[in-house]
Amino acid sequence: MFVATVVMVLAQSITSGFRLAIKQKAVSFVGDVVIQKYGASEIHIPLVEDDHVLKSQISQWDNVKHVRSVLLRPAILKGKQAITGILAKGVGVDFDGMGIFPSPSRGSIVMSRTLAMRLDINKGEKPRLFFFTQDSLGGITMRLPRSFLVDTFYHTGLKEFDDYVVFFNLNELQEIFCSLLSNCVTTYEVYLNKSEVSSEQLESLALLAGPDMSVDTTRELLPNLFNWLDYLDINIYIISALLLLVGLLSMGAAFLTMVLERVNSFGVLKALGMPTFKLVLILGFQFAFIIILSISLGDILSYLLVMLQENFKIIPLDADVYYLDYVPAEWKWSDTFLVNVFSITLSLIAMVIPGFYLWRLPVSRVIRMD
Repeated sequence: MFVATVVMVLAQSITSGFRLAIKQKAVSFVGDVVIQKYGASEIHIPLVEDDHVLKSQISQWDNVKHVRSVLLRPAILKGKQAITGILAKGVGVDFDGMGIFPSPSRGSIVMSRTLAMRLDINKGEKPRLFFFTQDSLGGITMRLPRSFLVDTFYHTGLKEFDDYVVFFNLNELQEIFCSLLSNCVTTYEVYLNKSEVSSEQLESLALLAGPDMSVDTTRELLPNLFNWLDYLDINIYIISALLLLVGLLSMGAAFLTMVLERVNSFGVLKALGMPTFKLVLILGFQFAFIIILSISLGDILSYLLVMLQENFKIIPLDADVYYLDYVPAEWKWSDTFLVNVFSITLSLIAMVIPGFYLWRLPVSRVIRMD
């Protein structure tokens, strides 16, 4: 049971850490909750006036940490050998760049390393960008190309962002697109202290934002990513079920071995008048000590391994495949407790057949064997 406990706890910790790390990356880009006009798509996101009153009202909620105004516009980026469509994202000075880079200054952009390699663009160069504007009648017009300095690169490993999101200075994008509105944005990104948001909170946000604004969570905006994370749980359930099955058989065999090794002694004790349930109780206490010791040692070793990986990132990963450059790990006492409960429960179940054998042990047969 020692090995099964270590493997199950490590699997739970790694899955939990992986889910948390990926979710934090996604949230750092789009927020926990996104508010924008209905009818928004990757090609066209309607412009709205930056409503400071709305942002102030949302910021006063207990679970809200920050509300950010964002301007999203489609554009074309021209490299040395190719061109590609991008999503220009204008962010203000309140953007922390996921702790990696600051908010872009005027005349500069921040793009992903993946996109830069594909277009053969280096840091310090000034690639040309083509923007599109839409008039009041819905007509699309290409504006004169502009050159922007590549200030730095970012890398998340998430194709949903690395392949096409380029960061711009918010004020500079507003000068390009806000001809009809003095201070236009497309999206409000709401960041929460606790990522979990209830349906009641979403309904309250929708009422506050107005009938023409949609309120979506990160999971709703990136369903493929979060569905893939949910599939990881299925793998953990399968691994845990197999390990528990093996543990059940091994612990049952161990308990049966303990019974057979002491069968003569138990037979003599039964002949002297000791009740059978006391014999089972004595052997059960011995077996329980072995179970608890094995699980406790497994928890201690698992905790040490998780802490080592969490602090020193000993085991690396290929970020292009797994989105992260190291194996994430998060210790959760609740998951460990559940693993221990299941392990102890199955170990007790494993005592049933050997205990039944001991209960039906014929005294005369044991004495003849002795």
